[in-house]
Amino acid sequence: MKFTPRLTEPAADNKNYIHYTHGGYNTAIVIDKDTGSVLPNCVGYAQGRLLELIGKNKVDWKLPACNAEDWFDAAKANGMKVGQTAKLGAVIVWYAGSTHNSLDGTGHIAVVEEVKANGDIVVSQSAYGGAKFYTTLLTKESGYKYADDRIFEGFIYCPVEFEQAAETPTPDVIEAGKKITLDNTDCYTSETSTPSYSRKTGTYYLWDDVVKNGRIRITNAPERTGVAGQVTCWVNVKDIFEQAAETPTPDVETGKKITLDNTDCYTSETSKSSYAKKTGTYYLWDDAVKNGRIRITNAPERTGVAGQVTCWVNVKDIHQ
Repeated sequence: MKFTPRLTEPAADNKNYIHYTHGGYNTAIVIDKDTGSVLPNCVGYAQGRLLELIGKNKVDWKLPACNAEDWFDAAKANGMKVGQTAKLGAVIVWYAGSTHNSLDGTGHIAVVEEVKANGDIVVSQSAYGGAKFYTTLLTKESGYKYADDRIFEGFIYCPVEFEQAAETPTPDVIEAGKKITLDNTDCYTSETSTPSYSRKTGTYYLWDDVVKNGRIRITNAPERTGVAGQVTCWVNVKDIFEQAAETPTPDVETGKKITLDNTDCYTSETSKSSYAKKTGTYYLWDDAVKNGRIRITNAPERTGVAGQVTCWVNVKDIHQ
């Protein structure tokens, strides 16, 4: 199965991250008593992410809901596969002190969103009492070290097998001042920040040739390359060169049922900023792709009907 990494915070109404007593599917402790959200909490997040990847839209009592460091043993007891090799969708477990002893710490867990060719991984996670969502690059060479007081125990494998996507190669020529074209590209304040703070479209230039955590700095004029204070933002290197290659248009037809997951919505095919995010089942209003976007509607009987367009979305963002 194709793997879609989660690199942004789940929508507030995503039922995988809402407790089952509040209409969701998660069994971890409730953090927000009004909404039933299990975030921020690494355990609630990891269970929600697994539920999302499994895609059954129901409670799965085999998934652990205990302290983070106890997940490894609980998963094995529940018949889940474990190991020491990173795989897409796997839960990585760290323990603190000794397992099954919350007095010396409860450990931490995260979910593997990317496995690089050299074995390094990008993980998504949440932190109890901290951030609802963030990502971290962990190196294989370090033994997937997360913190000095967190000891790597292993990986719990998602019941669904995913194809390992080919890693986007670093382009042959990365040099300061190189002209690039952005098309609704995520922009970041640093090489590690998440989520993106805006999107950019148009012509830009590489501020320098240094790639950090898969990102590089850009500027908006050639004479500003290398000049302190003239960095527009950081962008993912892979986003630059995915856009340079022609992106094949998926099968599109009027009325086709699609699934959105916290997907950016736009008022037109050219508007630069999204005005909202949508999650759920929608339908293609027609089959016309313009500027990489297509119109959607919220009911099959509304396809092609004037005035019944919900919004425009990027074709690459929809799940068919």
